Amino acid sequence: MTVHLDKVDNATVRQDAKGITAVRVAHLSNIGGRPDTVHADALSAAGLPRWGDTHPAFPTLRLLDIVLEAIDTRQWRGILTYREPSAEDRLFLAPLGTVAEVEWFSTQVTVDKLYDAEGNRMFHWYAGSPTSVLSVGGNIVETRVAGLRALAVKAERADVQIPSVGARVTMAEATNPRTRQAYIGATNRGYWSGDPPQTWLFVGLAGRFERDRWINTYELVYRQNTWDLESVIEYNGSPPSDATVGNGITYFRVYQSANYQQLGFEL
Repeated sequence: MTVHLDKVDNATVRQDAKGITAVRVAHLSNIGGRPDTVHADALSAAGLPRWGDTHPAFPTLRLLDIVLEAIDTRQWRGILTYREPSAEDRLFLAPLGTVAEVEWFSTQVTVDKLYDAEGNRMFHWYAGSPTSVLSVGGNIVETRVAGLRALAVKAERADVQIPSVGARVTMAEATNPRTRQAYIGATNRGYWSGDPPQTWLFVGLAGRFERDRWINTYELVYRQNTWDLESVIEYNGSPPSDATVGNGITYFRVYQSANYQQLGFEL
């Protein structure tokens, strides 16, 4: 089989808002082989560019469409279309484990939990002065001192709308997404993407198997002040003026953490 590239007929170069599209034309002659393998033989002919190859004159263009048309039993015409790869194209051009697309979005996340990350009921504590405050069978028992005040309140539910920014990361991998399920609902245990622990929350994943790889999309949400919940108690309808951390102001760790370094990507 003989291949002659860059025949003038039907060769084009077009530039528009999407970039440059270039079409090269190849002439394949001396076609042989069995009728049931001739198509595969033509696609793999020596000298014919392969899918994903770079255009010789435009290094940003890749060969993304190959059409072979039979002229007769011994000749074929090849139409080779080069264009700038889309995010979908890059999923199959890049090596496995390469991020093909990152989409940023804004969102609000509701923290609505009865228990902290360790499974403990969340309590607020506030005492305006030294006193004895006990929890007996889940109920609060207070011992008041004349002229002094004391208050301890159980947090039945933490329900807070938190404005956040998130990222959807799409990449081609050899990894079945179900092996990542332990990350769902977990924050970053250590520094990740240059950000401190507990600032990223893994909220979802999706994946599909296509050709020879998994196309996985991970959704993460960022909060600068960490995903630990800061809660200020109310006393007589408003936060007490002398509330401090541990006395009216409580931080709850409501999410478990995971080692994000094992995800294989950063932002």
